Order: sequence, then structure tokens, then C-alpha cells
Amino acid sequence: MKKLLLSVLLALGCIAVYANPANSGLFSMDEEQINARFDRLNNLENYVNAHEGVTLDQLQSENNPAVSDLNLTDGTTGIISAISGEPPLGIPSFLWGCILGWIGILVVYLVTDGDKTESKKALWGCIASTVGYVVFYIIYVVLIVASSTTTY
Repeated sequence: MKKLLLSVLLALGCIAVYANPANSGLFSMDEEQINARFDRLNNLENYVNAHEGVTLDQLQSENNPAVSDLNLTDGTTGIISAISGEPPLGIPSFLWGCILGWIGILVVYLVTDGDKTESKKALWGCIASTVGYVVFYIIYVVLIVASSTTTY
């Protein structure tokens, strides 16, 4: 009975953490910040159009103000996987989270270069397997209690 109570409390604690309204700001967007970043990208585009033959490497090596405050990288693994629609390593992200738990979420996050949609799918897989395990455990304990009280 103590194990059942502990399992239920653990499950409720996990649900409370995920349902916390303080976490709602994680997926909100600030339109002013987005517009400011696009304005900086537009300035960079205007500079490149005005100076033909300029490359990103040249601008970064010269510490040009057009790229100084932009975080531009050539790591496009996450973008390519998002555009192509292929899951990480050919396995759906939900299964990564469902089978491997938090390790699967970490693998998806690292392979997709922090793609939030794929990471969220892996998180839902982890949550689904945890809920399934808790339900299975509750049923298992109920069956054991029922069988121990039954007399033949």
C-alpha cells in the first residue's frame, strides 16, 4: 500500500511540475524582439547586396557591425531535419522519449540541434510511457491485493 501511495504522489508531483502556470512563459513569443532581429537581418541583407562578393566569413573576420550582434552559424542539421520532415536518426521522436525516457529526450534534442517541436514530441513520449507504467503498476497492485484477500 505504501508503494501505491508513493507512486501516486510521484505521478501527481510530475503532473504538477508540467502543469505549473509559471512554465507557460517558455513557449511565448515577443513580437518586438522578433521584429528587431529581422530588422538586423534586413540590414545585413542590404549590406551584402550593396557590396557584391562579400561572404559571411569575411564579415565575421572583420568584426563588421552588420554581423556583430547576430548569432549566425553554419550548423544546419536541425534546420535540414525540420525541412525534410525526417525524424532524428529515422526513429520518430515520440518513440525516443517513450522507450528511452529522459535519455531519449536528450538524444532528440542533441541530434536535432535543439528543435523544440521534435523535443516536445519526445517529451510527450516520455510522459505517455510514465503514465502507462503508473497505470500498469496500479492495476498490478490492485490484482495482488485482490488475490491475497480471496480465499479458496
